[in-house]
Amino acid sequence: MQVQFKSTAEPLSTGEYSAELAAIEQSDGQFGTQVKFTFALTAPEHNGRRLTAYARLSGSTQGKLYRWCQALLARPIRENERVDLNALLNRPCTLVVIRATKPDGTAYNRIEDVLPVPPPDDLFEAS
Repeated sequence: MQVQFKSTAEPLSTGEYSAELAAIEQSDGQFGTQVKFTFALTAPEHNGRRLTAYARLSGSTQGKLYRWCQALLARPIRENERVDLNALLNRPCTLVVIRATKPDGTAYNRIEDVLPVPPPDDLFEAS
């Protein structure tokens, strides 16, 4: 009898990675309704590798969903603005990724934050 095991990619080192939002969906989780973000890394050496993260579905300006939406919009959210989450698909961003370890010793990646893409260097003149 033979078994073929699916290999998993080695977790990334802690750092910042260029990405874009590849998918977004609503799901029910242990702490209520959540939004599942799937990001595709855009650097060629990562070959479209994907990382996922969850944020609680809430209209709070204190939550992760609010911060991440602002990062993907690359601007502040205006007071009482409605954001169509599906309109954020394919938007570029920078992921702050942590390499963490589970209690059993298995290494994995956790998205710590989503940041806007920095503006190109040529927008600023040297002084």
